[in-house]
Amino acid sequence: RGNPGCSWEEPLGRFNELVKLIHRVQRERGATTAWLASRGLGSVMPGSCGAGSLVVDLRRRTDSVALIAATRLGADTGGMLRKLRDQADSSCGASPRATAQAPALTPPELARTFYSVHNGYSRLIASLLTRALGDVERSVLPDIAMLKEQYGQQRAFISGVAFLPDESLAAMPARAIGMLLKTVERQNELRGSLRHKVARMAPEVRRAVDEALVLPDEISRIVSAMEDEQFDLLMLRDLIQSCGRDAALCGDVGTNACIQRAWQAWTAYIDRLQAIEEVLVTEVVERRATTARRKQRLLASFAAAAAVGALASTLPLLSPHLASSSSTPLADEPADGGEGGGGGEESAAEWSARVTVLAGPEGLRVHSCKLARSPFAAPEEVDSPLGAFAVGQRVEVMQEDEGYEGAWFVAEVLELQKEAVRVMYPAFAAEEGSDAKLEDTVQLRRLRPMPPPPAPAFSGSLSAGAPLEMLFEDGWWQGGPPASPTAG
Repeated sequence: RGNPGCSWEEPLGRFNELVKLIHRVQRERGATTAWLASRGLGSVMPGSCGAGSLVVDLRRRTDSVALIAATRLGADTGGMLRKLRDQADSSCGASPRATAQAPALTPPELARTFYSVHNGYSRLIASLLTRALGDVERSVLPDIAMLKEQYGQQRAFISGVAFLPDESLAAMPARAIGMLLKTVERQNELRGSLRHKVARMAPEVRRAVDEALVLPDEISRIVSAMEDEQFDLLMLRDLIQSCGRDAALCGDVGTNACIQRAWQAWTAYIDRLQAIEEVLVTEVVERRATTARRKQRLLASFAAAAAVGALASTLPLLSPHLASSSSTPLADEPADGGEGGGGGEESAAEWSARVTVLAGPEGLRVHSCKLARSPFAAPEEVDSPLGAFAVGQRVEVMQEDEGYEGAWFVAEVLELQKEAVRVMYPAFAAEEGSDAKLEDTVQLRRLRPMPPPPAPAFSGSLSAGAPLEMLFEDGWWQGGPPASPTAG
């Protein structure tokens, strides 16, 4: 599938490399916090003769992936990892390889050290995520990567809380509980966003995502408890230490087996999310390849229209507006930079002033309709932004999904909500092969009314600089700056 000439493949390659490192650091964080909280005692994790031995193994695996990331991407995490490992080791009075019991920390010291190490790893992961997601922020990948991190934070925290004594739990900083509750809130947000973003993907991808978002009973029980108003760390520890007992999975083998069960449940679920992440990377690759092909077809369509209906000299080669949708000006809004702005890169206004208006072949238009009550007006100017729209009205919705950014598709208003509108797209099926149409909730800033039919003398009424759009694959696409010879 590789194609070094495609500009969209390099960011996905960087994303893949960094995600591998993030996954390793996430698992090391969980094992380290458990080893630290248990003071290196007991068999904590499956497949180890003690938590310390698992920490050693995971550090070795992390270092291997980190070396690759540092060599290929310049992502040097060695210094931060060494600092975190030294803090954990010195707090226990030994390295994870040692078998001697460490000198005792006071319960408040243990709580502070545990939270500090957990936070340090989380900050490192956050910096790696920022770097990984910078080039793919408009895709579905940030949602799955951030969702995985929320469960990773929970795994690391509960693995340690399970071993902390009452005095340490009581001394835990208040922001620790706030952090934990924030992960639950973010999980709910990201799960909703993820479902929304995969709504137009292949049915098998949607099914895989839906199945992956179903929580195992062990996790669901504990996460639900975190949403209880009476939730505290003592309740959390009790839930972890009894994990699996109801299903007779732990029997009488003791608390450690239940803690192992909780660790296994979170780890298996995070691994499942990582598998979905890989599926979505493949889907994004396919979608970006499709976008590149769509761009070429749209360029050809604009060129063909220019050859048929040019009024004057020539029309420079147009490229579809596939950049940031937030930079797409509405017809009744001036583009940034103003007419005839200064030098440097051309603004949208400067470019539109150079476009020669076409003689109106079918499928070309200028959207000149204005809102009677603009949703962009200041609150004091408009009683309600929803006053511009009504249930049953046909509108156009600006798309933000990758590959469709900036294109406008016809939709019907189904419901007026507080700050958004529920719409139905006649051009999109809810499911492949289904007669049901796709529905979506969109913000007001993405709506505009349908334009009136063109007048008989439509082409003669246009002037140079009008924002030209073309009907292409059921949507209206706006022209943009000339494509460079090497673009795409």
